[in-house]
Amino acid sequence: MNKIFTIFYGGTGIYDKKDGFVYVEKKEDIHKWLSKIPEISLIANTEDFLIIEKERETKTKENLIKIINTIRLNENNYDGILIIHDTDSIPTLSNQLFWLIQNPQKPIIITGSNTIEQESDLMPDMSFKANLINSLQVINSNIKGVNIVYGNRVISAPKVHRCSLSDLNIFDSIDSKYLARIDFGLSIEKEAKKNIGETKYFYKMSDEYLFLETIPEIDILESLLSTNNPIKVLIFKSWPNKIMDREKLVKLFKLSQESKKLAILYSKMSFGKSFFHTILTISNISPECLCAKLSWILGQTKNEEKIKNLLCKNIQEEFLQ
Repeated sequence: MNKIFTIFYGGTGIYDKKDGFVYVEKKEDIHKWLSKIPEISLIANTEDFLIIEKERETKTKENLIKIINTIRLNENNYDGILIIHDTDSIPTLSNQLFWLIQNPQKPIIITGSNTIEQESDLMPDMSFKANLINSLQVINSNIKGVNIVYGNRVISAPKVHRCSLSDLNIFDSIDSKYLARIDFGLSIEKEAKKNIGETKYFYKMSDEYLFLETIPEIDILESLLSTNNPIKVLIFKSWPNKIMDREKLVKLFKLSQESKKLAILYSKMSFGKSFFHTILTISNISPECLCAKLSWILGQTKNEEKIKNLLCKNIQEEFLQ
């Protein structure tokens, strides 16, 4: 029977008709929580665990470092790591771990449960038990790397995005390609990448960047690109088939040159050329993966040329083919 280390990081709510929602927020909650899912004991040994206190903001650097340290200390002693997390934050957390733990030799699976607010009540997502059991199957299959299991899909971290508020599959793959599908068994659709070399752990990351849905008005641009503003990099989303305001682009170019800050024009898929070669254009990558990659890069260097080179380099097959 496989040994699995479980990290409870929010997202642990399981619904029971008798007890309602059962959460794991402290060690004493484990026994009651496990009693609602007796099937687990038939699949894997999940007795060892870490609990990170449930809180609204779960994407802190302190919590990330805690997870990384826990995985580093336990990776060699277990067949896989299971992280149960708040559904809304799964794309962000999975991509952060994708960059901070590179070339993992064991499966690191993230799953969770979804609840929907209806007026004053919470409506439970009954798929969590299936998500949990499916996650254990994926770990048993030894599909390595940081991956998400939800519904009947196994999705690699850099491809995951939210596609539905309430469904069997609330996550999709940007290019509709999956590592595996789960029906009556596990059907691996793509050969898991053979991880060669040692696992690399990183602890330095930076949030000195800002992702904006559009290019704002010029007075806001001036404030964002001021030398007094600590932000190092600005990412502006480029909408498909939308002509950009040339005046804003010219101003963006001049301000970024003066402040020596990097401006990025981003589109999820196939981006056209910008007016200026000095403004970096990035495409064929998910926004969560781009932000996590940039955070990792800024943790390693502040040199603009190195940042540009690393952003454009396909380091971990993060760019879509």
